[in-house]
Amino acid sequence: MTSLGPVGGTFSEMLSLVAMGKGVLPVGEHSRTYYPRPDVAYVPVRDAPPIERGAVWPATNTTTRVRESAVTQLPGDATALGHLMSALDTALCT
Repeated sequence: MTSLGPVGGTFSEMLSLVAMGKGVLPVGEHSRTYYPRPDVAYVPVRDAPPIERGAVWPATNTTTRVRESAVTQLPGDATALGHLMSALDTALCT
């Protein structure tokens, strides 16, 4: 097994490679909730530091609406962050 790194073009493609036995992919705990797959085993790594996530977007595509959403929805609200990340993944990968 190898780490998948930049082999898959999207997160979903990387999970598919894992499901086919082509490698492993370290992910945050939220992945178990937002990307449930019966063909992928999410195994906790208890002694690893937590994975921190945040919203990112191209500087050339920064709008007032994007800035306001990031400021009002993200701090301290893991559910909002999870929904935002799923929406961004869907928007950017389709």
